[in-house]
Amino acid sequence: MALNIDNKKTVLNDDAVLYDKKDNRNEKMSALKRFLSLHGEDRKQFFFDYMFKPLLIGGIILTVVIYFVVSAIVNRSTTRFYVSCINPYYLDNDTVDERLQELAGTWNLKKHEKLEYTTSLALNSKSNTSTFITFLEAGSIDAAIGTKEQLEYLGEYFNNLGEVDDSILEQIPKEALCELTYEKTLPGGKKETETRVCGVYLKYTVFADCIADEKLRDDLIVVLPMTATYGESNRYRMDFFKFLFGIE
Repeated sequence: MALNIDNKKTVLNDDAVLYDKKDNRNEKMSALKRFLSLHGEDRKQFFFDYMFKPLLIGGIILTVVIYFVVSAIVNRSTTRFYVSCINPYYLDNDTVDERLQELAGTWNLKKHEKLEYTTSLALNSKSNTSTFITFLEAGSIDAAIGTKEQLEYLGEYFNNLGEVDDSILEQIPKEALCELTYEKTLPGGKKETETRVCGVYLKYTVFADCIADEKLRDDLIVVLPMTATYGESNRYRMDFFKFLFGIE
């Protein structure tokens, strides 16, 4: 009867692996027992010869992991007010951002909180437009700057400035108010045209001198999307609106 040498080799190899694993465990246990059985200089020498290097490497790895975890927690960033410029090519965006940060400086924000000004949502493609609408629907944008033509058809997403405190509206020039006319979709799919005062012309605000394209001076507006209008969120929005016109 022929012997199945291949099967025998496989069994021997498996046994060898098991013995190796068992030997490694036994070796580690033996090293620990030996360390505990030693005293004085012998224990110290054994520690530096066999245990110091693995412990040092393990300590370094643990320190690196802790560092990145703590950094992620400490350096986390929370946007308290989000201003989106959907037509960044017509503005001096560095100056706009600098002035917005001056406003943020009056809010006593915590270290990880910020006022963010972004030009990454320019409405120059269907993809960006969809992203912008998603942000509006999620209430992630607190103020938007763009041309009346770009923002008008999105009018249903913006607050009626009639809801702004009367004491603020009284200090705003009437010619600064901007009406938007747009189609509003009603339940059942029916549409109707609606006109509301939803924005202000940028040329009447503190950003007037930031308009880089004079051809659009009469067309750039600022709107306040329909985000939460209570608590800290509403205070920031009203502070922003007053900041636009230098109202104390």
